[in-house]
Amino acid sequence: MIRLPDMITKGAEIDYGHYKNGLYLGATFVGLFCAVTGRPLCQIALRVRQAWSPRWFTRWFGGSAQISWSMAFVSALLGTYSHVVLDSIMHRDMTPFAPLTSSNPMLDLIGIGFLHLMCFGLGVIGVLVIALRTVTDDRSA
Repeated sequence: MIRLPDMITKGAEIDYGHYKNGLYLGATFVGLFCAVTGRPLCQIALRVRQAWSPRWFTRWFGGSAQISWSMAFVSALLGTYSHVVLDSIMHRDMTPFAPLTSSNPMLDLIGIGFLHLMCFGLGVIGVLVIALRTVTDDRSA
């Protein structure tokens, strides 16, 4: 969702770079929109997944098809804000605090290689946490 305005403006051959929605103000609106529209759509997708998934898949990823409003808003805003933070570190055309300032104090805060490695490492840790949770839930059942 956060890239949709970029795709539209690029299709119209207008290049605003990351300025339009690559800032915290824009991310707030995108996050709120995603929470309101995404919650009902994701609940439908979860119900379909629940009906068609094999038992091991449901056991691995959980079985609830309910998403609370608070979880929808926290997830959407966390996703959009973290996207702006990561883009602010690696893209020169980012102005994350516009319209207050056009500076980007987070640019090159860490190297891009380390940033990618950190994202990959956190993804691996997330998969391990899910696996550990599944194993411990199976033993307690």
